[in-house]
Amino acid sequence: MLTAAPNRTTAPPALGRAAIVCAAVAIASLVLPATLAYDPWAWLVWGREVAHGALDTTGGPSWKPLPVAVTTLLAPLGPELAPVAWTALARFAGLLALVGAHRLARRLGAPAWVAAGAAALVVLTPDGGPRFVRLLAEAHSEPATAAFAVLAAERAVAGRPAATFGLLAAVSLMRPEAWPFLLAAAAWVWVRDPDRRGLVVVGLAAIPVLWFGGDWWGSGSPLHGADAAQVVADEPMADRLRLALERAWRSVTLPVWPAAGVALVVAARARDRAVLAVGGLAFAWMAVVVGMAAVLGYAALSRFYLPSAVLLCALAALAVVPAGRALGRLGSPAVRRAGVVALLVLCLPSLLARSTALPGLLAETGDRHRMAVALEEAITMAGGAAYLRTCGPLALDPAGEAGPMRPALAWWADVPLHEVARPRDPEVATTVARAGWAVDRALGRTSAVLLARNEEWAIWSDVCTRPSIGR
Repeated sequence: MLTAAPNRTTAPPALGRAAIVCAAVAIASLVLPATLAYDPWAWLVWGREVAHGALDTTGGPSWKPLPVAVTTLLAPLGPELAPVAWTALARFAGLLALVGAHRLARRLGAPAWVAAGAAALVVLTPDGGPRFVRLLAEAHSEPATAAFAVLAAERAVAGRPAATFGLLAAVSLMRPEAWPFLLAAAAWVWVRDPDRRGLVVVGLAAIPVLWFGGDWWGSGSPLHGADAAQVVADEPMADRLRLALERAWRSVTLPVWPAAGVALVVAARARDRAVLAVGGLAFAWMAVVVGMAAVLGYAALSRFYLPSAVLLCALAALAVVPAGRALGRLGSPAVRRAGVVALLVLCLPSLLARSTALPGLLAETGDRHRMAVALEEAITMAGGAAYLRTCGPLALDPAGEAGPMRPALAWWADVPLHEVARPRDPEVATTVARAGWAVDRALGRTSAVLLARNEEWAIWSDVCTRPSIGR
């Protein structure tokens, strides 16, 4: 019979050392070839605009207050250093998701070596990519969201309501799915820690002000970001629900599901409310993401499941010890060995499939990095950002994997996101086209002037008259 997880008598190690290691790894990782994704580039543009007092959130992703607050602080670093600083900060915060999974597993009773397995499982989330590594490399906010969420769960298990509320407030400034959980934490603080009620009032008031107020300033509508995020609203509800559930299922590697189930069964028999609560939080987050997709038409992207995926990985680690004890109770040594082999046969294919996908994923991030570096070089070759702005309006050719470069062009050219259009826009005067692709070839047959060309990009203009550098 399965037995309960070990008694929780030892707290996880202090967070300070782990944070220092994460910071060192994040800084060292800057030498790797990876560039920012679409959303981080947009947040940098918005942060610069906030710093200049002229925010325009049209033409980009949905508004998120916390990332833009950070990029506003980074804006004085300039166009070269601000993206580097954001990348380091985002990777640092994302690495804390691994630390959080380890700490939560330890807090719930897993031995240290088993808790390390929880962190390893997080690397193989949230889908067959596995996309966590790419999200981390391209400085998305979702790994940081998962980090704050799992650390909030760990603080909740430790009985720290104020810390739980503060971490969930940070999550709530990045993902609206966290709002119900923040309200629950607010009620907990209000009852358990009356001296912190001021913190609750300020925190709860800040969420709508920063979410809706910031977007209202930048777009003229407090609901602009919410409307922009409803990208699948026109699809049938049944299709939205099916896709959301499929991505929820793939949010963790296959062995995590039965392992987490074992942990919850053990916890139910032992009446371990902490483990059951963490399981409830994981499934509740998934339910909110699925519900928002099915009912409201928001995209249930795989990365939106990261908070629940990290919690499930921590729960999965709790199953190792009771599973080992159960195997130990089998009859002969041969039977026990057969049981171990059977478990390995069940687990290894899924783990190996996601692990072997890592090289291809890293190759994709390298390709995007080269594209971004070449874009900056092409702008310089064309005369620089200031000159290019006189050649506008601008367009970017999204052929191939170039879509995320649109806000990058807005960043390097120092223009609002909505001023970078697509080549088919009749008002476009200057086009940044993929070198050798259809748009580039078509422009070469017109009277447009070639301002710059490298292995990735060609910049053509109907307005500027710099000498052509070859067709």
